[in-house]
Order: sequence, then structure tokens, then C-alpha cells
Amino acid sequence: MRSPGRPKVAHRAQQFLFWRLIEQGISSEEAAVQAGASAPVGSRWFREAGGMTSTDGAMVRAA
Repeated sequence: MRSPGRPKVAHRAQQFLFWRLIEQGISSEEAAVQAGASAPVGSRWFREAGGMTSTDGAMVRAA
């Protein structure tokens, strides 16, 4: 039986806040903590997005 994988830890609002904090120059780890996620999750969001969010300010799709 396949593992269902890691549970979805982030809500869209958390990711939205995360990217607003990144825009303000906060590190990915600190932005994640301030948004209510863990520091490793922030690193993963940043890495999976290629280091930046879209320029139109659209919310990032939940992973």
C-alpha cells in the first residue's frame, strides 16, 4: 500500500501571508513561522516556487 505522503500543512491564507512577508525581505524560515507554519515548510515553499512568487500577487496554489 502506498503512503499517502506528508499531510497538507498549509492553508492558502498561510501561504499568502508567507509571500507577503517574503516581499518585505523576511527570510523564508522566519516568514513561515510568522505565518503559522514551520521553518522547514517555509524553505520548501520558497524552493518549490523557484525562489519567488508571481509578480501579479496571485495566491500560491497549495502543494
